[in-house]
Amino acid sequence: MIFQQQSAKRNRLSNLSLSEIEEYLTTNQSIIVPLGGLEPFGSSGAIGIPGLCSDTLAATLAGMCNSLAAPLLPFASSPLFRSFPGCVSLGSSGYENVLSYLCRGFLYQGFKRVLLVHSALMPDHALISVLKRVEQFNNEGEIKLYSWQNDTRIIEFLKKEYVSSNLERLETGLLSLAAFIEPEYLRSSEFSGASGDITQTQYRSWRIRGADPDKFRKLFPSGLTSKKDSVQPSSDLGNRLFQYILECMISDYSDFLKRNTINAAQ
Repeated sequence: MIFQQQSAKRNRLSNLSLSEIEEYLTTNQSIIVPLGGLEPFGSSGAIGIPGLCSDTLAATLAGMCNSLAAPLLPFASSPLFRSFPGCVSLGSSGYENVLSYLCRGFLYQGFKRVLLVHSALMPDHALISVLKRVEQFNNEGEIKLYSWQNDTRIIEFLKKEYVSSNLERLETGLLSLAAFIEPEYLRSSEFSGASGDITQTQYRSWRIRGADPDKFRKLFPSGLTSKKDSVQPSSDLGNRLFQYILECMISDYSDFLKRNTINAAQ
């Protein structure tokens, strides 16, 4: 992976010793938690691409903001993809319990600011429930969420790249990021098996009638929802998208991640 420089390694929690973590907490108390997910991308990409994106963004941001990146939480709450082999996920209550427990654990240990970085396709309520659940622990610290696929700045950026809209994920963006970060995650530069025949009306009807995972696979046999004429993924687009996501994250969260709670309280 091209982002495994020494600087990035030093900012990964799992690479540090206990004494190094204790020393870190005397000067900074922020941590970035990357959230993954196993999702189908047909023959175009590996199912772990959402996690790859979150993990690399978290580690890079940590290095730039003198923070730490926690190990990736590889599973999401994505029952939508249950019918695709390998794309397992946690139920909404199970996911809420796991993520809430992790956040509370970091707060208990002295981390005062937790940033969740999200790249998978999950119902918003799954993450919002976690944030609401940990609000009662605000006296112990702060928890924030960044989901770049829901960031209007990122959506507008991709529109300017002539990336056509799709029904769910920013698939061109995800696959382009993979092509830039770790080319081995991208099996093909083509949207092989992408649909293009399903209309927004049909899709909304499926949603209203219960969003059945088996019917989803019938609508989108490859798991891709992008139009057949979508802009194809590229490492060049992935590079520019990666840098722009980082720019947005630094603008929004650099003060949050760098702030020294101990010194501020003195």
